[in-house]
Amino acid sequence: MRRYPWIVLVSLFFLVGCQDPYSNQKAPPSSKETSKFGSYQNVFNNTYQGPKGGDSGVERWKVETGNAYNKGNTKALVTIVEFSDFQCPFCSRGAKTLDGIVKKYKGKVRLYFKHYPLSFHKDAHLASQASLAAGAQGKFWEYHDKLFANQKKLKRPDLERYAKELKLDMKKFKAALDKGTYKKQVDDDFVQGGQVNVSGTPTAYVNGRKTSVDAKKIGELVDEELKLAAGAKTTGDAYYTELIKKAKSNKPKKIAKKEKKEEVIQNVSVGNSPNTGPEEAPITIVEFSDFECPYCSRGAKTAKKVKKAYGDKVQLVFKHYPLAFHIHAKPAAYASMAAREQGQFWAYHDKLFANSKKLDRASLLKYAKELGLDIPRFTQNMDSYAVKAHIDSDMKQASKVGVTGTPAFFINGRMISGAQPFSKFKEVIDEILIKKGFKKSELPEEPAEVVEVGNAYYKGSKDAPVQIVEFSDFQCPFCSRGANTLNLIAKAYKNKVQVAFKHFPLSFHKDAPLASQAALAAGAQGKFWEYHDLLFENQKKLKRPDLDKYAKELGLNMSLFALALDTAKYKAQVDADLAQGSKIGVSGTPTIFINGRKAKGNTFEELKKQIDPILLKNGYKKSDLPEKPKRVIKVGNAYTKGNPKAKVTIVEFSDFQCPFCSRGARQVGEFIKYYKDHVRLVFKHFPLSFHKEAHLASQASLAAGAQGKFWEYHDRLFANQRKLKRPDLERYAQSLGLDMQKFKAALDNGTYKGQVDADLKQGGKNGVSGTPTMFINGEKAKGYKFDELKKQVDPILLKLGVKKEALPKRPPKVVKIGDAPYKGSPKAKVQVVEFSDFQCPYCSRAANTLNTLAKAYGDKIQVVFKQYPLGFHKDAHLAAQASLAAHAQGKFWAYHDKLFANQRALKRPQLEAYAQQLGLDMGKFKAALDNGTYKAKVDAEMANGTYIGVNGTPSVFINNKPAIGLSFEKLKEQIDPILLKNGYKQADLPEKPLKRINTKGAYSKGNPNAPIKIVEFSDFQCPFCSRAVGTLKKLQKAYGDKVQIFFMNFPLSFHKDAHLASQAALAAGEQAKFWEYHDKLFA
Repeated sequence: MRRYPWIVLVSLFFLVGCQDPYSNQKAPPSSKETSKFGSYQNVFNNTYQGPKGGDSGVERWKVETGNAYNKGNTKALVTIVEFSDFQCPFCSRGAKTLDGIVKKYKGKVRLYFKHYPLSFHKDAHLASQASLAAGAQGKFWEYHDKLFANQKKLKRPDLERYAKELKLDMKKFKAALDKGTYKKQVDDDFVQGGQVNVSGTPTAYVNGRKTSVDAKKIGELVDEELKLAAGAKTTGDAYYTELIKKAKSNKPKKIAKKEKKEEVIQNVSVGNSPNTGPEEAPITIVEFSDFECPYCSRGAKTAKKVKKAYGDKVQLVFKHYPLAFHIHAKPAAYASMAAREQGQFWAYHDKLFANSKKLDRASLLKYAKELGLDIPRFTQNMDSYAVKAHIDSDMKQASKVGVTGTPAFFINGRMISGAQPFSKFKEVIDEILIKKGFKKSELPEEPAEVVEVGNAYYKGSKDAPVQIVEFSDFQCPFCSRGANTLNLIAKAYKNKVQVAFKHFPLSFHKDAPLASQAALAAGAQGKFWEYHDLLFENQKKLKRPDLDKYAKELGLNMSLFALALDTAKYKAQVDADLAQGSKIGVSGTPTIFINGRKAKGNTFEELKKQIDPILLKNGYKKSDLPEKPKRVIKVGNAYTKGNPKAKVTIVEFSDFQCPFCSRGARQVGEFIKYYKDHVRLVFKHFPLSFHKEAHLASQASLAAGAQGKFWEYHDRLFANQRKLKRPDLERYAQSLGLDMQKFKAALDNGTYKGQVDADLKQGGKNGVSGTPTMFINGEKAKGYKFDELKKQVDPILLKLGVKKEALPKRPPKVVKIGDAPYKGSPKAKVQVVEFSDFQCPYCSRAANTLNTLAKAYGDKIQVVFKQYPLGFHKDAHLAAQASLAAHAQGKFWAYHDKLFANQRALKRPQLEAYAQQLGLDMGKFKAALDNGTYKAKVDAEMANGTYIGVNGTPSVFINNKPAIGLSFEKLKEQIDPILLKNGYKQADLPEKPLKRINTKGAYSKGNPNAPIKIVEFSDFQCPFCSRAVGTLKKLQKAYGDKVQIFFMNFPLSFHKDAHLASQAALAAGEQAKFWEYHDKLFA
């Protein structure tokens, strides 16, 4: 029989939405490529502790938001970036989906829009430019909605009509389209899309994680990301930037310095613009600004700071660029120039920025009066042609030098865009000054703020050389940690520092202002710091009755305390702290100043790096500087494992409902097994508030411990994390033979609630914010895997006198095969082991590849299947057990294929239906599932997988080493060298088998004996399939008798008319008119 090369054309561009058929970009083969082997990543891969960037265990792409338009809370912890095309029908649906997500997760999500106009959507690029032109007039989202509502009408006249409907300035709008003002921004978005593997539209990224625009999928990712971000120290841009810092990108590497293109220097003339500083100054800073722009207000403060620091070395020039969507900005600009006519420009400038939300005509006149200006002259100048012409001239100049937003600064012609910090200005200015011959010693440091301590409470000495002022909020979870750190600083440095507390209750923390007043009321009775500690220990209980309760606990005079709160005696002091903080740039909490400079970081180590140099400059010796105090975590009545007299103590704060803790428990449990003589493990309870069953589960474990079964019960809970309701807890107790009367009474009476709460409090005091968190001899552990623990414990033991050869060693990591199902020969020289999950879509693909591999290599390899159901796949564990029940009856592979063919239908009834179809003994099969006969086996395979490094599925090992890549070709590259080393010849090694497609009954055209067979799977309602028709006709014309083309029907479920159209084509075919009818349908 003759073998033909077969080409399969599957016209399924739509699967990710609209996709450019001319794009050469590859989509990632799986959701994780950062590990050595392809894997559908288990998202539960780390503690709930905020961003870990590129090493968080999930694949993230470095999708920078840049100047894209956004909606939602700018401080949200979840950033969604959408790449979209205004002419793509799927994008229209996607826009509604994403809008729904923003509404559903109000305040928790922000959405950015990026342009990705596909080449075959002829009107899409101009539509994108038009949306940006509308955005420049403050109407991006309204225009965005118009475009999606009118996708079939996106020609230039239509775009202008929509602009008119939105009352845009048509002159500006048309000019932007005529000049292609926003063409580059659209092109830049498109290029960025390519760099992060966008290959079709719409494509979304949830905190850098690529996904299709599907409400359910995105919702799941948002939920996961919110969990991962619990306890994050930053929000918004800062959090997102840190998260994607190490993420993937196909962006070309930066050009080496020597090849770096010279920076563009703009010729920005000063003209007769308001300025301050000598004309001959070596540095001229020209600022383009808008009095209604909040960023400009910040930029103005920084510019003032720069001028003050550099003095006569800098001339500062102010130019106007009032943005069209700031309706009061132009009149404010006119008013400032009118004030200039009376020599008061800078004073008026300061007034406007201090009141940027009140810039109506009446307010502008009021500020002029406050400055003692001549009002008739002021109004005359304000409305004069000369003033308006000056503003217009500034705006034209701004456009010429590339200004598109405010604030924009030019330092000797070099542009700095946005409200950048002092350090950014300093970097550019210092570089220029050094080139002009100035010495480094002549250049100023960033000026320190004057932070008056006033009547704030403090620790340490008021005469100390180091003054630390913290602006804090009793309801802010990050401030609680900051308080612990500063307490350690005060203890360690004693009178070398002054640590002062300032109140900065954030507006969205409703109970924080009263809590601050209460702390000051307690301070008036000599108990500020004790009350401060109680508030931070009880941050979720700060209502008035709670505040009174804490005052009573401290033995305060309740009449005085109540009177202070009732009369708001200390409100003015709290407000003064808030005003002081705002004035010096505090916008979030905690914010710490060290001798007037904003501290970088808030850990003990980070603050120490900033404190010690100041003390050394003030005459202290290195030996006078303290080390970080050793953290002592009291064991109390916690349960322990290992040697009670061990030199190393590991304290684990854990949560029975946390999936990471389950892994941590396995890892640390195995570690103790090998290190039992040297290490003691202490278990502390830290049930997270959003795990509703975790607290009672902790109490139940202590109730079991009272009957001598803590660790056995601990293991039960972690083995059954999804079943922790009261009846479940009682069932586990019964299975361990506990006295049920005592057990139930302990839960009913909350006997151990106090102990769990005490552990929570202790954890909080020691900086625990997520689980699992472990401490090794008081130091926070870096990781909890066996090797990570070993790296931290061994040096301690060596320092304590344990000899290197006495340190425990773990046996090499080996995949345990046992009686796992396999294909091929158990005596083969190559063993391929797959850890898989029947509900994982990537595993289904991997199963097909491994099946092909087993067929191709026969007895030269052994292909083994191991179970690794992921925690978030609800039906996977039972499906794994069912496959083993089928294995017991000799039908594993047939059942395996059934499960992968029906991944969305894996509930108990369906598992039984598949067993019945395969003729299994249903009595035995059902009994195996009812009794959980194979549950322990599945768990054991998972434990073995975790032990050897599996953290997602599919994970493949070749001779105990992780496989690199999961395609047939990649696996072949790793298998063949092993076989060649073991005596096989190159001729013995197989090629990848060709796909055999059954074309029986399919209509074809061309030579039946042609050497090339092309099979097209198509849908009569799919627009991309219509294009493929023309391509295939050209192909046939070019190759003639060398090709035969087959047509296979593949009507998509969401194309409602496609199935009947396919039937109709076949009916026409019965009358010998298939191809003619085929052409009619596509036309």
